[in-house]
Amino acid sequence: MAQLDDTRSLTLDTPRNFKPFTLSSLDHIVPSVYLFTYITFKLDSPSNGIPTPFPSLAETVMIEELVGKQNLMQVTPADASALHESPMLKVIHHAAKTSAVECDDVQHADFVPILLHLHTTDPSPVLRFQANVMTDGLVLCLTFDHRMMDGLGVLAILDSLAACCRGDPALTGMAAQLQKKQQLASIKSSAPYNVQDKFKARPKVPCSPVSRRFAVSPEKISMLKEKCNSMFCTKSGQTFRPKLTNGDILTALIWISVTRAKQASSPTTPKDTLSTLSCLVEIRTILYPKLGTYIGNAMMTTQCVLNEIRSITTEQATRYVSHINTLDDWSSFQAQWAELFVSSIRHFDVYGLNFGSVLGPVENFDLPDPRISGMCWVMPARPVSGGAREMPLWELRIVLEEPVMECLKREPLFCWASDISRTIGDSKL
Repeated sequence: MAQLDDTRSLTLDTPRNFKPFTLSSLDHIVPSVYLFTYITFKLDSPSNGIPTPFPSLAETVMIEELVGKQNLMQVTPADASALHESPMLKVIHHAAKTSAVECDDVQHADFVPILLHLHTTDPSPVLRFQANVMTDGLVLCLTFDHRMMDGLGVLAILDSLAACCRGDPALTGMAAQLQKKQQLASIKSSAPYNVQDKFKARPKVPCSPVSRRFAVSPEKISMLKEKCNSMFCTKSGQTFRPKLTNGDILTALIWISVTRAKQASSPTTPKDTLSTLSCLVEIRTILYPKLGTYIGNAMMTTQCVLNEIRSITTEQATRYVSHINTLDDWSSFQAQWAELFVSSIRHFDVYGLNFGSVLGPVENFDLPDPRISGMCWVMPARPVSGGAREMPLWELRIVLEEPVMECLKREPLFCWASDISRTIGDSKL
């Protein structure tokens, strides 16, 4: 693909009062990987739409040995050589349309600002941007160190970037973020946290993971929800409604379909082989005081059992954070990953962000990272554009080894639930 490097030398001086700070205990327990996302804007004059990035994240993450703790990670200022090697914003012109980043065989190395490895190497940039100027718009790639932030943290960054594009002040600042990290550090509980190794770690290098995008019918998910809720009865015959949600049904459908696809791709695997699933629970709104707009990590990994997910209370979340805070090495508390990991960002209001008069609204938001096999993202809901459809499609990003993915595309339940009358990019089954 023809491209032209037009990287800008931006003035991103670190504030004079900037001091290195330690990442929270929750930042230490996530995988040390770079993740990336594409935000697409359709523009008449793409070259005029290059935004000014969020300047207070031009720093790097590195491990420091401090008194009382092992393997602590700190955020430190990036020096001139580091910014020269990895500038805050790269601008690349491509002789292709924005749809090029949606193709299944896209070479992401052409569109991301940092050379992607499965694991980061320290010191590592906190966050970098690449503005990909296409013939019909702009694809902004945001690449970030997962140890610095989670999905809601990325949304906060995008929200602040949108504010900057509108000429408004950023929605949060360094002082507020440091106060929230101190809030996490001060969490204590006298009650013990019940640590259970629900899943045994089985580290392996996937042979050929691929990422594919799918669309699932909201009407069919709602129909399944109503049917399942109506089937629950008490022993006395009285109807008992567990209030299963559409998200519950979708998660179960994905799990069943992927499990069947794995069995189909490996016929010698015993039918009774245990299949495991984990979900992420966001605890910003569960902890007290609430964390609000917090850029760091604030997630709990839970076994996908309905009662367990919904029973996470302020006390349980407090015990969880308190337990990690007391460890000599925070990074020693590593969540066990299941075979399938579902993370829902459907409620992220990405398409409601206003990036000002030049960029305008977001045309497409994507997380096409193909490196982590077993990962499933439930993507942000798009606005309903009217017509007969009353609910937005359930859009999915699923990463599986290629033979399993091919079987998933043919799995009967998944095919039935998929909305094949409307597709997103190459999401047609």
